[in-house]
Amino acid sequence: MADILLQNTLADNPALQQKLANQELLLQSIQNNYVKPRQVLTIPVVVHILYREPEENISDEQIFSQIDVLNTDFRGFNCEIASIPSEFKDVIADTELEFCLAHIDPDGNPTNGIIRTLTNIPTFDPKGTRHFYTDEGGSNAWDTEHYLNIWVANLGGTLGFASFPDLNPNADEDGVVIDYTAFGTIGTAAEPYHLGRTTTHEIGHYFSLRHPFPGPGVPECVFDDGIEDTPMQQPSYGGRCPDYPQFYCGTSDMFMNFMNYSDDPCLNMFTEGQKARMIAALFTYRAALLTSPTCSKEPGSFNELSLVLLPNPASSSIQIFPPESNIPIGSLRIANIAGQIVFQDNQWPTRLSIDISSWLAGIYFIEFYCNGKTWNAKLVKI
Repeated sequence: MADILLQNTLADNPALQQKLANQELLLQSIQNNYVKPRQVLTIPVVVHILYREPEENISDEQIFSQIDVLNTDFRGFNCEIASIPSEFKDVIADTELEFCLAHIDPDGNPTNGIIRTLTNIPTFDPKGTRHFYTDEGGSNAWDTEHYLNIWVANLGGTLGFASFPDLNPNADEDGVVIDYTAFGTIGTAAEPYHLGRTTTHEIGHYFSLRHPFPGPGVPECVFDDGIEDTPMQQPSYGGRCPDYPQFYCGTSDMFMNFMNYSDDPCLNMFTEGQKARMIAALFTYRAALLTSPTCSKEPGSFNELSLVLLPNPASSSIQIFPPESNIPIGSLRIANIAGQIVFQDNQWPTRLSIDISSWLAGIYFIEFYCNGKTWNAKLVKI
């Protein structure tokens, strides 16, 4: 859908095409000189639920599940990280972007970040604009400079679409639109788009990422998405989870990248190059998001996992294990009191025992993330 909307926007508009080319050069320059952020950046979100039928009025819990997915996907904490082929592991990115439902509205009033609108429109046309306007059966955007607006509606079979920041989007229509059957991981979320990856994908577009495959009518193996570490490819892998490897354009395809069209279960990574471009787009076009009112993470916070840390205090080694079942493969990080990472494994547990004999005595903080859930512990090294 993004390819078609992009082509329609650029068609017969030489001025906009030239502007896009100039903006691309600007983004390329910024991302090539990219400096890693010193802290995680938080994006405030408002979700507009447009419903005519009761099932389209999805639950708060379904919305929370989508926020959880965004946080695990953009931080590189999703369990599927372990399945990424070894040739791509070195470019897996923690984008250091997190998302939370806004708890202050544009007028300064408390909110849960969710707007529900009963509409008389049975299906919203993805090529139309009615979903963006209250007086046309949709829901007016909140200040799109300071909030990421997400509309969830019946799109009649289209999964979703988003506005590109470098195409000078209409401020009243700037954001992400997702079908109610492809949002979150519970409720109406339907296979094979039931893991929240449609929203992850579209927010990639919202931060200027392109598909790694060409749009309609583009010759094979000539398209480039402007990202050095995403291999050039031809297929979109729409509607399937292919077996690894797949070779087109002389290289192995990264069909597990979030910007492909693969089914949700096999989408599981952004690259360092994509991270650099998203951060560049954020500071170039969407920097006001970072000056928004602080938003509450409580509704979409990660659920705890049940793990045990022994011994604690410890001097030479520690073990982290579940009291009953197998440990899910996820991302384990241990930081000292100064915030420096002293141990990190995105495929943990590759080992259950961790040697800490060389660590300085003191307090350490342990975080384990897997599939939208987190476990935290404090370790005392003696």
